[in-house]
Amino acid sequence: MALKPCRECGTSTSTEAQTCPQCGTPDPTKDKSAAPDPTKDKSAAPDLRKGTAGPGAQTKHRPSRWMIAGGSVFILAGVVIFFTSAQPTPPPPPTPPAPSVPPVPTQENLADKYAKMTVQQLIDSLPEDYKTTLVRSEHLTGNRRSAAISLKSRAELAPQPDPKVLAVIDAIITKEEHTGPFLHSQGNEYLANKQYDLAIQKFDEAISLGDTKSFDGRGMAWLAKQEYDRAIADFTQAAKFDHGNYLIYMHRAEANEQKGDRDSAISDYRRALALAPEKTISDKIKATLKRLGYKL
Repeated sequence: MALKPCRECGTSTSTEAQTCPQCGTPDPTKDKSAAPDPTKDKSAAPDLRKGTAGPGAQTKHRPSRWMIAGGSVFILAGVVIFFTSAQPTPPPPPTPPAPSVPPVPTQENLADKYAKMTVQQLIDSLPEDYKTTLVRSEHLTGNRRSAAISLKSRAELAPQPDPKVLAVIDAIITKEEHTGPFLHSQGNEYLANKQYDLAIQKFDEAISLGDTKSFDGRGMAWLAKQEYDRAIADFTQAAKFDHGNYLIYMHRAEANEQKGDRDSAISDYRRALALAPEKTISDKIKATLKRLGYKL
């Protein structure tokens, strides 16, 4: 193997060396004119950027038209799905209204309705058998309220009680409890139990409804409370409406006597004596007059 100096740096280099071990010059032992020009070989290399390929060079893979068509269909389907899901969901069709059913009448609703009717209208609205029973019972007892209470008990014992019938009977009872005669009877009950203030209250209500008999009852309550002037005023009112009742004059005579008005008391006892229906009562009145110094 022969040694020659590198043509660039002068280092002894083998003639077979492809590069100088000192400076890296290619073919360092050859002349510059004989050195290979790397730029001359570029023209021989195929230009892959321009699509030229030499023998044995690999060609770039090109997608088939079926793959392109399939991808387009896939993309189009995705777009359709996207816009379909983005659309607002239409509301469900409205549910048709249920057929209207008339409400079942209740005791409260019927009570409001019948409260505006008169007692006679209520009686006429009862079924014929109930109406006949009520009228017959009232005729026998003389008390419509108690007859209605008895009729209600019968209606409640029916296999299927009719709410309308019960409501009508309740309305009759309620109206009878707000009549002068019923309030008058309540006042008498309070009077008998010596509950004079409650008796006066019931007599007041009865008088406001036109019950003239309650003047005598209220006068008795005032007399028991030793309100003599008020008692005398009520007895006087009672005598105007029932001047043939001897008891009213006896009551007023007692009030005048308690007040100390002897002459007025004697005058009322004499009137009571003239109206007394029985001898026993007449004898009692005569004894009272004799006690007061009146000579018969």
